[in-house]
Amino acid sequence: MAGSAAWYRQHQINAGHQAFLNNDYATTYVDLHPFDGWYSPQAETDLGDLYYAGNGVPQDYSKALVLFQKAATADYARSEANLGLIYNRGEGVPIDHAKAVYWLQRAANRGIPIAEWTIGTFYDSGNGLPHDGAQADAWYQKAADQGYADAQAKLGANYLSADGVQQDYTKAFSLLQKASDQGLPGAQYALGMMYENGWGVAQDNDQALSFFKEAASQGDDAAQTELGYLYFAGQNVPQDYAQANKYFKEAADQGNAEAEYDLGVDYLNAQGFTEDDAKAAALFQQAAGQNYASAQDALGKLYDKGKGVPKSAVLSYMYFNLAVAQGNAGSKDERDEVAAALTPEQIADAQSMSSKWTLGTPLPISVSYEDWAPDFVFDSSTTPDVYAATRIWFSREFTVGDQKKYAVFLVTKGDSGHADSANISVVTFNESVKPTDFNFGQNVQVNFTQSGSYGDVDPPKNSSALYTSPDRIATKEYNLGNDRFAVLVPDSYFGMGEGVKGYEIYVFSGGLDGQWSDIGGLTTGDDTTANCTPGQPDPGGYPCYAWTGTVEMVPATNGGWPEFIVRRHGAVLDANNKVIQASNQVYRYDGKKYSTPQ
Repeated sequence: MAGSAAWYRQHQINAGHQAFLNNDYATTYVDLHPFDGWYSPQAETDLGDLYYAGNGVPQDYSKALVLFQKAATADYARSEANLGLIYNRGEGVPIDHAKAVYWLQRAANRGIPIAEWTIGTFYDSGNGLPHDGAQADAWYQKAADQGYADAQAKLGANYLSADGVQQDYTKAFSLLQKASDQGLPGAQYALGMMYENGWGVAQDNDQALSFFKEAASQGDDAAQTELGYLYFAGQNVPQDYAQANKYFKEAADQGNAEAEYDLGVDYLNAQGFTEDDAKAAALFQQAAGQNYASAQDALGKLYDKGKGVPKSAVLSYMYFNLAVAQGNAGSKDERDEVAAALTPEQIADAQSMSSKWTLGTPLPISVSYEDWAPDFVFDSSTTPDVYAATRIWFSREFTVGDQKKYAVFLVTKGDSGHADSANISVVTFNESVKPTDFNFGQNVQVNFTQSGSYGDVDPPKNSSALYTSPDRIATKEYNLGNDRFAVLVPDSYFGMGEGVKGYEIYVFSGGLDGQWSDIGGLTTGDDTTANCTPGQPDPGGYPCYAWTGTVEMVPATNGGWPEFIVRRHGAVLDANNKVIQASNQVYRYDGKKYSTPQ
């Protein structure tokens, strides 16, 4: 009786295994599930495969793992391979490369092709095992010799491109043909390239096209991209932009950077599509994020012109810089042309963004207001002559009520053509004003004021020097409360043997429709020592001293106006030219301007 039971059990296990080989998963489960828990590594492995793939039963990685573990501990090679793959992929368990290598190596040593192939990929990538191209190829060869299509295709590609082996078109063709015969699309694409270019075979465009279409129909993105190019160029097929874009889109939807770029070009140039610059920019962005240099160069052009994206010279420079790093021809000249219109600070910002970006992280699509706000004003104003001679600028971001606003301060030359008698212009605008809608005459959203005479700015310029490209300057900023903001703009005057430094006080007030006003100045330093000896009376009666000061703001109470205190250091003289101890200067708002009380 016992012998009959053993015979029946083995008969059922064998029948279940045969059903498994015939892809009859329902019969497999019926024949094998009564023996779940019995000692039969083959049955445990077959049942594990059903649960792993969800064939004939609900998918259950946990049950599959338990069954594979039972069979693997009994040295059953198929389960060793399956267990290694589960740990490698993290299916139902955390990824564990050490366990993956352990079990796959055991299975590979027993001749399981998928394990041999996977161990080869570990050596190839250096992931899980030290990088070793020779070892990788050796394991690929073992798997290929057993007819494993992925290994045949990989080895064939290596022989085709001389990747780690001497180039051999004959071996490449043989291996790729075997993989292609098993329906592997990557091998079909590679054979298409061989026929298209006559690599080791007689050139045959019809054969090439046939292989490309066969691979593309199985979703091979490289073949789809190649077909897109052939139809776009009318190479060996009638030119057909619609067909080209169909294939480009299929590949782009899979994240193929070249196809994303090509599709973007067609949207940009209205080839097979109605022109759509925004779609083109979005596709270039996707390809650029994969470090595709041509897409980075294309984005540099779009940001430079404000086509499909907000105009930004800083982002234009950044994208050209990324393309230059990839060796893209022509991007350097384009980058340098953009740089001619940027300040050193803007160039530094662009270079910093490009150097900090790493593959796999989002690319910048905006810049700080300090970079874009001046471009906004320069490019959008209907009265550009106002800014033609701008020497120095800075911009500020502030919030009035719940609305974010921006101010761009521009220091422009006066009638004398240099920094003596310069003027400060202020343009304020809010987020709702788009660059393409900007109108200098919209007084509700844009306010313009000009101060009177204004001295030079720090660092001092040669008083006779003409204005050159704009530079950014540092300012002091204060939130005064009640939707009021102060900016202290550094200024200076040098002449008649005296040097004075200080700040012009610009205050924003008036709510959402408010504007900036120049309401006085602070003196933070005075030096007359070019005329005399410090601390000594001057024979001509002129005071002789040198002092500097630092500015502090004392917040106001009850919503009033704050005080500014200049704490002075150095030699200070009284009216009789006698040295006295330096005292602080207090500047108070009198309803019209800030000044020192007399």
